[in-house]
Amino acid sequence: MKMFTSSSRVFQTLLIGLLIITGLVAKTKEKQSVVMNKSAAVFEQRLSQASNNEFYLTNYGMYGHNVASGGAGWFWPRQSARAYIYGQSIWFGTKKIVGVDTLKLVSVGYNPNSGAGWFAPGSVDDGLATLDESDPRSAKYYMYMGIDFSAKGKNVKNSSLADWPIRWTTAAKNAGKAPGKNGYFGDYVADPAERANYEPVFISQEDMFAIYKDTDVKRNPEYKPGSGYPIGVEFHQTVYSWGFGPYKDFVFFVYNVINKSGDTLRECYVAPAGDSDIGNATNDHNAFYSADPSLNLGFQFTEDEAGYTGVVGFDFLESPVVKSAADSALIFKRTGVTRTVGSQIGLTTFRNWVIENDPSGGPARYDFMSAGVRDGDNGPGDKRLLMATGPFTMAPNDTARVVVCALIAPGKGNPISGDVQTNGYLDSLVKLDVFAQIVYNNNFAAPKPPDPAYVTAYGIDKGVVVKWDSTSEASVDTLSGGADFLGYRVYRSRKQGEGWKLLATFTKGTAGFARQFIDVGADTSTGLVNNVDYYYYVSTFDEGDVVQNISSLETPSVPNVNTVRVQPLSASAGNDVKFGSFATTSNTGSLRNMRVEVTKQQRVNQLFSNHPLKVELSPANSGTAYSVNITVKDTVQNLTQTFSFAPGLEVSPLAGAFFNDSSLVGVYRSAEFFYGMR
Repeated sequence: MKMFTSSSRVFQTLLIGLLIITGLVAKTKEKQSVVMNKSAAVFEQRLSQASNNEFYLTNYGMYGHNVASGGAGWFWPRQSARAYIYGQSIWFGTKKIVGVDTLKLVSVGYNPNSGAGWFAPGSVDDGLATLDESDPRSAKYYMYMGIDFSAKGKNVKNSSLADWPIRWTTAAKNAGKAPGKNGYFGDYVADPAERANYEPVFISQEDMFAIYKDTDVKRNPEYKPGSGYPIGVEFHQTVYSWGFGPYKDFVFFVYNVINKSGDTLRECYVAPAGDSDIGNATNDHNAFYSADPSLNLGFQFTEDEAGYTGVVGFDFLESPVVKSAADSALIFKRTGVTRTVGSQIGLTTFRNWVIENDPSGGPARYDFMSAGVRDGDNGPGDKRLLMATGPFTMAPNDTARVVVCALIAPGKGNPISGDVQTNGYLDSLVKLDVFAQIVYNNNFAAPKPPDPAYVTAYGIDKGVVVKWDSTSEASVDTLSGGADFLGYRVYRSRKQGEGWKLLATFTKGTAGFARQFIDVGADTSTGLVNNVDYYYYVSTFDEGDVVQNISSLETPSVPNVNTVRVQPLSASAGNDVKFGSFATTSNTGSLRNMRVEVTKQQRVNQLFSNHPLKVELSPANSGTAYSVNITVKDTVQNLTQTFSFAPGLEVSPLAGAFFNDSSLVGVYRSAEFFYGMR
């Protein structure tokens, strides 16, 4: 062992080789170019991560449908595999003059009869057809999932993709607009290279965003020359969802529909439409909630079916504004309801039908969605549901905004005992819907858990070291405006996303608070097994919200952000960490033959085998007595621990000072120093 000495310090360096960790790759930042690297599929499907409503959605308008498997794609509660929606999207209808004819046209985002949709990812500004995967411009139209992004709007799941596109622009600031205030929720910034110039805007716990269009005629089975298709509309769809309290059971869909046709579109209608199959599809009921028409609530339930206790609701929260006296007159003609210029049109049609009566073709669909009726329950079946607003006029480049809330709540009692409108079965749904309307009226404001921590991990022999950063500790609650961090919880599982077992809690301001945890399987009978996958999830939590009676909020598991996969690794043979004596020749008073002695060799090997370690001894003379500071540095993990002692005194363990494992601490007695690393 090579010794290094000086009058004031003694250095000993133990070089123990290079630790090889499988499954971990060093990441480097690449400068983002104006043209993005192509690394996303053109047509993309993702699964929501936060809400108790677990649903698939795409970057071309379809949601609640698992396109990959061709099956249902909306489940409640999360991870129950109980399907409540088979497929859903939005329809847009208009009257269009083609030659001497006025044609009734409807663009279909999801056809409940075929399970197909006509929309394609992307903006009309980049062409009518779908951009090919080889075209780098297509990369910016991927399915944006807010949970993949840092608070600064960077995609931490795939750094080669474009930044978060919704921004608080300078123009909005100059106009006095602020996110989450007075109906402003950020602006879409089309050029990825410009997005970093503005602050990102996130409204909910998991925002989702996509742009799609109806102009790719190859996806429209009803297109032919002279048919009037495509209509020429573009959709900017934003979804807001949460994973706590009552917020976890509803999801908001915000549609900004833009007329990119170059023509004035007349007598337009917008309608969310789809197929809410609950369990067995043949015994469902749905209707408009006529007990309180002001709620604009449609609902669907299933007859007595084991495990399917939820009721699906759709609340039509916002519709386009009446812009002219002519439109006001049309609305009255169709519905008998007076809507003055400047007021919202509101829900004008609610349809309830079975698969055998699916409307086919543009004229039939247009008449169906513009009927101005509100259907009631007409018995069980494989039911569909449509909620429409209109008519309204769209000049070129006009935007019409529609907001719909999808929600699920447990039914109370027997749905087919008496009138479901008044027998109490819908009480929980109605209560949740009223709360959802309050959230909408409050600009979607909600308490939020702290921001997620960014977690890394590496394997050691029969153990795992988990580390995370301090990002979460600066979190601010958007509703209260106060600090929003209380601590961390560390979980382990053998499967991603399920069966999480709490291993440790670190609470701010308490002894042992740390940003790392060493798991050696102390909670198991066999310990951790080398070369086997384990998942670790580090949540951040707050104190909750007393005003809204919400308990402590905790960030959900987000793969590749606060959740990682790692394997324990076998220690290399013959690499025991050992410390010898330190020859001291001056400036140490009566201290002689100091040494560092390992008290738990197996555990030290677990933690530090193949790590270069440095031990530094620094004697100090106060004039009457000598003391020694010993500093141990792990140069791989950049960890440092310093310990001070004086001759003749025992050294007590310092809990949590270096690692969370306190079993390695030694003591100093007489002229010997026993120090165990932790």
